[in-house]
Amino acid sequence: MKVINHKAYHLSLCDNEVGTIWPNINSEYQEWNRKLTEEILEKYRDSSRILVNRKTSLFVCSSLDNVREWYIKKFKNKNPFVYTLELTGDLYWMDDRHYEDLFEFISYGMRNSQKEKQMALNYWDEVDKDATYPFIVEGLFTGKALIVDK
Repeated sequence: MKVINHKAYHLSLCDNEVGTIWPNINSEYQEWNRKLTEEILEKYRDSSRILVNRKTSLFVCSSLDNVREWYIKKFKNKNPFVYTLELTGDLYWMDDRHYEDLFEFISYGMRNSQKEKQMALNYWDEVDKDATYPFIVEGLFTGKALIVDK
């Protein structure tokens, strides 16, 4: 969906200045299982209405509670900056559980194209960022991300 001056949050180990635009993203994974997970997700993205590519997206959080969930999941032994951003561009909210299901499926050596396709399509089914879920919501954003607080 298109957003203009939408408030969101981002966790990062990078030290960027307030008042600047977040740099362009081009994520590359070295681990075979992460790389393959990303390739499978991208293969089936065109079957959805999602316009953003995970590789070039800025991952954002919907709320400070969502920030805490991601901190626990990805940064527990690190000290990331928490940025408040104003987003203008394309933003979609995904259920991280579907990413993790596909990642684990691949990591355990279970390859099945039909199952992989269904898991990928489940991932690309956008969710409501404000609803209460038993999973972590991740925002995929492309466009201009102005850093308004750190």
